[in-house]
Amino acid sequence: MKSPDDHIHHITDKRTVASPLDVKHAVRCCRDDEVKDDDWIAPPKQGETCSRIKTLKQQWAGDTGLSAQGEVIGAHYIQRFTTYPGRLCNVTSTGTDWSEVPGIHYCARLCREEKSCASFKYQDYGSYRRCYLLENKDCPSYTDTVPYPPGYITWAFNKHYRVPNGYKLYQKNLGCGTGNLIFREYHYRGGLISPQICANVCNERDDCASFAYQSNWGASRGNCFFYRHDVCGKVSQTIPTQDQNRDWYLKRDDTEGSKDQCLTMNYDDAVDYCEDLGGRLCTREELENECASYTGCGFDHFHVWSSTEASPEVCNDNSNEYQAVSYATCGEFVTEMEELYRGKPPDDRFENQKNPLRKNGNLIARSNFENVHFPTSFNFEGPDERGMVRIVEQTPYLYEFAEILSSSSEDLFCSAALGPPSTLMQACDASM
Repeated sequence: MKSPDDHIHHITDKRTVASPLDVKHAVRCCRDDEVKDDDWIAPPKQGETCSRIKTLKQQWAGDTGLSAQGEVIGAHYIQRFTTYPGRLCNVTSTGTDWSEVPGIHYCARLCREEKSCASFKYQDYGSYRRCYLLENKDCPSYTDTVPYPPGYITWAFNKHYRVPNGYKLYQKNLGCGTGNLIFREYHYRGGLISPQICANVCNERDDCASFAYQSNWGASRGNCFFYRHDVCGKVSQTIPTQDQNRDWYLKRDDTEGSKDQCLTMNYDDAVDYCEDLGGRLCTREELENECASYTGCGFDHFHVWSSTEASPEVCNDNSNEYQAVSYATCGEFVTEMEELYRGKPPDDRFENQKNPLRKNGNLIARSNFENVHFPTSFNFEGPDERGMVRIVEQTPYLYEFAEILSSSSEDLFCSAALGPPSTLMQACDASM
């Protein structure tokens, strides 16, 4: 069930689910007054809901942004950079001005060679190309740039310029190989993987100690590899390399309670964090309208806490009142199945056995049902759709609970049969 103590957490593709309060999610803050503060800005995505508030400006990590027409922009077609066509850093450059350059890739190389270069402005007038190397104070964020007619101006941000909060960077390092990974994150809904995106994934897990990042993976979109404490928690366990596109990031031990950028917290800590800054958690409506999106930290495609309390969902029949097994409970089951298979014995017999809930066996099954399928559809009679279904009594997959589980229509409740906890996977399959 959704507990009255659950609160909504939100993913910016407009999927909203309930979450227990003690798990960690990303934090974004909103504010109602017209405060004049550089840290509080008008939402980049405008609309009736968003026009009434300010949102907290966060550390930029090479996220996607918005064009003047409200279209999503941002592409990694240069290693380590996100490019924003039609966005202008409208300041007098404090960095180097390069004229007559051969193209944008040359500007990217110049910026990578200059330690103080956080981004660059590129002008392309066909026969004449020019770039301006920019320091962090010039345009530290997409929200510091302004729209410009497309076709001539591009702003490019070095997504490796900042080390994610709470991590120590070891350059030219392969990490600890690919044999003992928690998992590797090949796919990400935002499409643009940066060190901050990898850090966000690692921050959600207490067993994640470090990650390796490869910036030239798959058309420059990047890839990350995640490790546990015992496998890759010390630099002495890692493998140095001469490849400048490979870096290793170690989670620091001293970040607990840190009030810095790009934080992942439980609900109570998230509330305190926003209040300490003079704001509040955004509401479900504000998040669904993307009022806090495009503001940094790579959080646009992660779970974000809202202040909206999840209302319990109750299912009634004619004689009794029950509370149904909820979306959140089934999500917890997915997490526990991952933990179960993560703890399998280090034996050759189990090497190729992977969590059957995973659609793609190489990717983690998540509690928000990413990469999840319930492999029990063959246990049910009737059409493959939501609604009342009957569990097949003679199926060989009920194990020792075959005599306990009832498939009588009189015992069916909220589209799932009553039975012991081992049947939860079937209940989730019926109700999802």
